[in-house]
Amino acid sequence: MYAWHSSALALGIGTATVVVGSGFIPTAILAVVLRNVRSDTSAVATAVTLVFRSIALAIGVTVAFSVISGAGLDGPFPNEAGFTRAFLVAAAGAAFALLASFFLPGRHASVGELRGGADPATAARPRT
Repeated sequence: MYAWHSSALALGIGTATVVVGSGFIPTAILAVVLRNVRSDTSAVATAVTLVFRSIALAIGVTVAFSVISGAGLDGPFPNEAGFTRAFLVAAAGAAFALLASFFLPGRHASVGELRGGADPATAARPRT
């Protein structure tokens, strides 16, 4: 997107990608959360997940706005370098989240163990 952002097609493709991704992610997160909690705590787990998502969204928008506005103005519009920096900050945040995901507790069953006859529904649940 950075190299060819001046065409309407490129902006449309980028926007569509963000919108579709934003629709799939919350559904997947809630499915994982609800699969790993007892039924009597499912409402609390869902609420906590959505509250933290809202907080993270607010922080992300604030950081992006700060970075963009910190780049100054180019006439009446924000300087283009601010948008580039904001995307780099977002990429760094995504990389950090990916690295942090490797340290989350959970199932460590290999594909071979699942093919060996283990029930995938029970193998996906954490063992207590």
